[in-house]
Amino acid sequence: MNPPFLLSKLSEIAGNNAIITTEVGQNQICAANYYRVQSPSTFISSGGMGTMGHTDKSKAFINMLEPFGIIEV
Repeated sequence: MNPPFLLSKLSEIAGNNAIITTEVGQNQICAANYYRVQSPSTFISSGGMGTMGHTDKSKAFINMLEPFGIIEV
């Protein structure tokens, strides 16, 4: 599999208002480098601080705001 290609296609399919969250590690780095964020505040990540479990809390909060808009990378 080719992560840059997959993340590029995912950003096309997901659209402008999809909310993306990442866990820590390689998936966070790939998503930050290759997912094309098209709207402000739609890419939610721990910012490289190594906070394992960040995505679970993010998903819970986002689900309250936008019940059908979560894509976890």
